[in-house]
Amino acid sequence: MPEDQVLPTQPNQSQVEQFPTLEKKKPINWKVVLLGVLIGLILIAVIGITFWYLTKPKESGNSSTNTTKTSTTSAKPDETANWKTYKTESEGTKYELKYPPNFTISEGLITNKQSLIGNYKDGDLLIGFGVYKGKAIRRNVQYQETVFAGLKAEKGIGTDQDIGGVGVVSYYISNFKEEDDFDFDCTFYPPNDSSLIKTCEDIAKTFKFTN
Repeated sequence: MPEDQVLPTQPNQSQVEQFPTLEKKKPINWKVVLLGVLIGLILIAVIGITFWYLTKPKESGNSSTNTTKTSTTSAKPDETANWKTYKTESEGTKYELKYPPNFTISEGLITNKQSLIGNYKDGDLLIGFGVYKGKAIRRNVQYQETVFAGLKAEKGIGTDQDIGGVGVVSYYISNFKEEDDFDFDCTFYPPNDSSLIKTCEDIAKTFKFTN
């Protein structure tokens, strides 16, 4: 054998173990990745909301106080504050009510008419009330249930053609005293004048039974 020829040598076991085999990479589980991202976003949102709630400025008690003052200031003034007071008694029943200063009391009636006799003129208004022996005569208008001076009553409002087509605001209490009725009757002209209807209703709101 020639001296310069080298025979191949067999690698020993230790040399083989120095070269590990490459392992195959496992595929990425995207479902797990997306679930982790979603949970992370939820946690960030919860932390952000909690931080905002804890750090937001608290409302001071002055705002409610200011609101109360504003509502009190904006309350409508009492339109009956400068009205006159009328007290009377009929059939053992005492009454009290208020009426505008430009009205007068004549024969137990409250009115702004120049004369109780004669037809109604524009702006005329007349109020009468009291206990009637037996049944009071109702006006020829439609009635509905209401409350008058704290008592169950019926309210009629409309135009009564039986008395010349004047406007009517009437409060009727059946069997006010045993079999006797009570009636509060406000008549005016023209019949569709909203300001006169309001005056009738405002006067009626001040009415009281005082015994």
